[in-house]
Amino acid sequence: MTSSVESLVSFTGYFCVFFPVLLVLWRYFRAGDDLVSAWNLALFGCMASLGAGAFEALDPPNSVFELYIPFEFPAAHYVDVVYRTFFFMGCLLLFYYSGQRIKRFAGNRFIETPEWSGSLLTWALFICALSVLGGLFVRVPFFGQILQNLGQKGAVFATTFTFYAWYKKKGSIPALLLFVVVLGVAALYVTQVNRGRRLLLTLAMAPAAVMYWTSWRYKKPGRVLLYGGVAGAAIITVGLAYQQIRRYDQHGGGERSVANTIAALSNINSDAIVDQVSGWKHTLGQNVFQYAMLTRRAVESGALEPRFLNTVQFTLAYPIPRSFWEGKPPLVGIIIIKALRLGHETTWGLSVVGHSYYEGGYLAIAVYAVIIVVLVRLFDEPLRREPENPFFIASLAAGSAFIVSWVRGDLGIHTVDLLECFLFAQLLNYSSRMFSAARPLAYAPQWQQLAPWGYFPRQ
Repeated sequence: MTSSVESLVSFTGYFCVFFPVLLVLWRYFRAGDDLVSAWNLALFGCMASLGAGAFEALDPPNSVFELYIPFEFPAAHYVDVVYRTFFFMGCLLLFYYSGQRIKRFAGNRFIETPEWSGSLLTWALFICALSVLGGLFVRVPFFGQILQNLGQKGAVFATTFTFYAWYKKKGSIPALLLFVVVLGVAALYVTQVNRGRRLLLTLAMAPAAVMYWTSWRYKKPGRVLLYGGVAGAAIITVGLAYQQIRRYDQHGGGERSVANTIAALSNINSDAIVDQVSGWKHTLGQNVFQYAMLTRRAVESGALEPRFLNTVQFTLAYPIPRSFWEGKPPLVGIIIIKALRLGHETTWGLSVVGHSYYEGGYLAIAVYAVIIVVLVRLFDEPLRREPENPFFIASLAAGSAFIVSWVRGDLGIHTVDLLECFLFAQLLNYSSRMFSAARPLAYAPQWQQLAPWGYFPRQ
């Protein structure tokens, strides 16, 4: 890599790290945007995957996959990834800030919810528990997978609803105990059904989302930034701690069980957390820059046959069991491992850029920028209309980690996960109406929509 290419990649890293931060702060202070939103989570994902990924590409760590394939690429490949990265960022900003049709479409998807009540909470917990149990015990093709996915969302919704119930009545000891029990059960459940960090991070996000949307957002900016920073650090710490033990069953920790998971907690240590923080480029970047170039190499060499807009095809075909359709669109993050004959069972996050090499080039990047903007709007627009609605807060919490990691990928499975958050909220919404009459959303007052901390008129 020449010095000019290194400078270009370095500039990409600085841009993708600092521009999202400056944009979030500018929009918060000058335009009155909310600090905790799906859009800002998506920007954080760009910062983590694209920004840190670019820095990581300049000083890549040793990879076990280098035993099988070379990780050396011509300078032109680095330049092309940079161009596609900037094209994606440009499309993302264009469609978000000028896509009024997208905004109206998302704002009209969730227009009625029932009033909050004790009976609503009871019913919501029943539905959440039913989805969790269904995911654990139903093994019927199609239905079992759907229930397992919904059960994961149900765990987050139950945690959010119980914390919401306690936060409205902080003096209620029974409500606090209910939240603690639900949180504990939900944490054990998500660590049993999935080794990934995202589900646990969504649980950690639930209290922060409730506190922000019901209380913090109305405070002065300095205090909101302080509270948000502390909450963000706590959530990140949860992820870094779990990273140390999430694969304990593959490293001599016994089979995956509740007892062994609890026992594995003793292996968490602060030094390992510090090591992950010091290695932030790899912790956040996850080799997406290199994996994108490997995808291009695999496609150009014929090892991987491209599929136009495969993410869209996968999302649309997701409800159909693979046993019923052998040619069902695959996850490129999985099949590239087989195409390159790496001999490992894993899934790569290729980033939007990597997907574009497999799925249609610059056109695919533009299409996927539209998709993530639509998904973000589905979470944000209802919240702007009714900020303290628990259905919308729970949806944001359940989708938070998937929004952040969407840019990294796999785009198909992350898109499905985010749609399932929205669908689970709708399931609760419609089923809860037997206990409480539906009512149209109350549009938030103008000052509340435009300046969450705007009790004080801005000059």
